[in-house]
Amino acid sequence: MEDHNQGLVPSRFTINIVTSQERRDVAAIKDLFNDYATWLGSLGIDLAFQSYAVELSSLPGKYAEENGGCLLLARSTNTERVPLGCVALRPFEAPEVAEMKRLWVAPQARSLSLGRELVSAILSKAKELKYKEVRLDTLPFMGKAQSMYRKFGFTECAPYYDTPIPETVFLSCRMLENEEFENK
Repeated sequence: MEDHNQGLVPSRFTINIVTSQERRDVAAIKDLFNDYATWLGSLGIDLAFQSYAVELSSLPGKYAEENGGCLLLARSTNTERVPLGCVALRPFEAPEVAEMKRLWVAPQARSLSLGRELVSAILSKAKELKYKEVRLDTLPFMGKAQSMYRKFGFTECAPYYDTPIPETVFLSCRMLENEEFENK
């Protein structure tokens, strides 16, 4: 099959756990996080209230496996191994509750169902880490993302932190003992 659109066709990506020893992958995650922050900034949203600069400079930091977290990176499977997307998990109210953060899919990969694959993978990792609940926050204009989250069992919950961004949507997903997160 001939590669088009940078070789990005369905099933043409891999998702891997990133550890602090994988400098190339940590750098790719930083770039994807910055793309996400830049996109939000273009909409007038500044992540400074979340201590974003500190988070970025200390990666994997609170997302490190030894801290009960996880960073996932998706790359294309072509020879360039282009970083396509990421998602992070960190303990929130350990050992029971984790928070999913920074789900981002590069524009050229948005037709690949990669966001869904990343959410499935991070929820599976949360279950493996024995979390009983995963929370996240999203913004009211992110309707497609909210719809996807709901398909994975997320429901609205009370705000779990103070945010200066009006109408932030808070969601929670309870981990069920025998639940699989594939093909949602």
